[in-house]
Amino acid sequence: MADRLDLLNGEEVFQIAFFDSNKEHKPDQWQFFNSFSEVGKNSFFDTNLDGNADRGGYYDSNGEAVRALIDDSFDDVSNQEKIKGEPSESE
Repeated sequence: MADRLDLLNGEEVFQIAFFDSNKEHKPDQWQFFNSFSEVGKNSFFDTNLDGNADRGGYYDSNGEAVRALIDDSFDDVSNQEKIKGEPSESE
């Protein structure tokens, strides 16, 4: 189970959740919440554990993924974008 730190606003509503899945005391996943404490429109992941997000997911109001950004070179610049309904380069 991942360690988790939640940040709430002044009205006790979730804003951001930080996860430390490998227990190295650094977040490797970030989830943002809307004003109703529901997962908001994005989540970010640090897959190479360098402290920077290299994967980003964006979701619609039903929680379905609609867009992904990927930084395969780990230089803090997304070099791939995948959008739901659009064919990928391999198709």
